[in-house]
Amino acid sequence: MTESGKPILYSYFRSSCSWRVRIALAFDYEIALNLMQQMPALKIDGITIGQSLAITEYLEETWPTPHLLPQDLKRRAQVCVISDVITSGVQPLQEDD
Repeated sequence: MTESGKPILYSYFRSSCSWRVRIALAFDYEIALNLMQQMPALKIDGITIGQSLAITEYLEETWPTPHLLPQDLKRRAQVCVISDVITSGVQPLQEDD
């Protein structure tokens, strides 16, 4: 976190993964260049977390209001399935030739 107490989001403005984290943070963060060239990455609570789904899960557990995921476990599982499909389907892993 910064002196202002806000998390630092390492991001790229065109990244849909970064948008998921921006929405989860309710736009209350400071933005920075990502030196690891991976995005999004969130520096918060003395750690840096990569990958949007891991970030939103951490925010759900540590910042419980507002909830980002359903509290009902069956509905939460459905959200996780949809999120995984979007993550792997929209932005598939790229292999080098």
